[in-house]
Amino acid sequence: MKLNFDILFDSLSEIYSLRRYGTARKELHIAAPRFYTERWSADYIYVLENQTLPEGFSVPVVCTASGGADFSRASGPVMVVQDCCSVQELMNALLKIMEEFDVWDHSMQDAVAQRRDLSELAGIGARKIGCRLLINDKNLVLLADSRYYNACEGERFDYQGQFLPDEIIRTINQDYSLGKLQKQGYFTGQDGRYGGSLVYCKNLCIGERYEGTCSVMEDGRSFRESDLALFQHFFQYADELFVFYHGTRGKHSRALRMVMEDLLQEKQISGQLQLEAESYRRDFEDYRCLVLQSAGRQMLPYDYLCLALESSFDGCISLLFEGLVVGFLPRFELSQADGLQQRFGQLDLMAGISACGHGIMDCRNLYCQAAGALAVGRETDIRKCWYFFEELRLPWLLRNSVGPLPFESLQTEGMKRLRDYDAASQVDYLNTLKVYLDQEMNIAETAKALYLHRSSLLKRLKRLQELLGDELLSPEGRLLLRWQLYFSASK
Repeated sequence: MKLNFDILFDSLSEIYSLRRYGTARKELHIAAPRFYTERWSADYIYVLENQTLPEGFSVPVVCTASGGADFSRASGPVMVVQDCCSVQELMNALLKIMEEFDVWDHSMQDAVAQRRDLSELAGIGARKIGCRLLINDKNLVLLADSRYYNACEGERFDYQGQFLPDEIIRTINQDYSLGKLQKQGYFTGQDGRYGGSLVYCKNLCIGERYEGTCSVMEDGRSFRESDLALFQHFFQYADELFVFYHGTRGKHSRALRMVMEDLLQEKQISGQLQLEAESYRRDFEDYRCLVLQSAGRQMLPYDYLCLALESSFDGCISLLFEGLVVGFLPRFELSQADGLQQRFGQLDLMAGISACGHGIMDCRNLYCQAAGALAVGRETDIRKCWYFFEELRLPWLLRNSVGPLPFESLQTEGMKRLRDYDAASQVDYLNTLKVYLDQEMNIAETAKALYLHRSSLLKRLKRLQELLGDELLSPEGRLLLRWQLYFSASK
């Protein structure tokens, strides 16, 4: 799990006496601690002695109190540990803190993937947030309360049928920052039992429909800077588990999932399952297939990803097939892919997305498109992580057109002569041929595209005619030439 500077500062404050300087980013971005080097990245926090801090060092820093460095004008966030002189001790403390947050994050992932109770998730969340966590439905009935769950013993106490505290009810449907809530007085509670406690609420929605609220509340101590960032992280899991129990997944019967799985495996569908599939025809008149795969060798939280997809897209069906997370997303627009990348950005994923399909019976074709886009994309452009079949249709066709034969064995004699001549010549005849064919053999447009005089182009075309013979004269010959040019370029 990535942390921010506030979380690390508050965690270290429980061990050491600290002073803080500079401003820090609020989003979670710090991946791990490192000892100071001359090269640095904003994704890490650096441990060093303060006298070695160079000028202009703008990334997160934690340092010992030795030396007399002045941090009052620090360009980046700095915390100085007053009662520690060992950088190794600081490094060990940070590693332990980050390991504990990783365990906490994985515990919440497991709770969502294993579809545990909302109250258990709230109990796990409260271990690190240190505040009271509550989840309610749209009728203000309490669904989970961390105060009534013993996270260590796994025991849930009776709170069913209770309603929310009054001060939380007053903030329902509000989603402000912590500072705005304090400024505008949304934390003021009149109820004697909860009077004076600060509360921050976020709405739980299914699609555009409000269905409940997730809240964090002071419990025994005041809010700290890190509480809101940790609550935002917890909320993602609470939202996914809430949607599982109250949202889209319940819309699809088990029979429909069986239809999808059988179609992917190219099995025959029984008459009863066909009738079941027909009842959902309207939901899948326009949809795409998305496949997810790890960009490295680490294992993916498959159940969690399936659940996250279904909670993110109304009507989505997701499952695990051939080692890939497969999702079928109704009415999915390519413009939504950016938001999906940001949601799963920390998991180091690669994805393939199919063209639009129409009807459930088309799901196997869409899966092949998405998996094919992922396979071809990884070979042709490793700089990207998300690949769209509509952009890779031609490279995919070329990749799958040669079968078991090597490309060299499929080259025409004319193309072989041209390649040999081009390799020994100072003139780029292969590019001249490509541009000439791309311009539909229009001499004026080809000369313009190549920045050549007409007479110079005619000399090249004469040479091409001599090398290629009849291959340039017939439509079939020109199609074959185009195929060879595109295939070699895609390689």
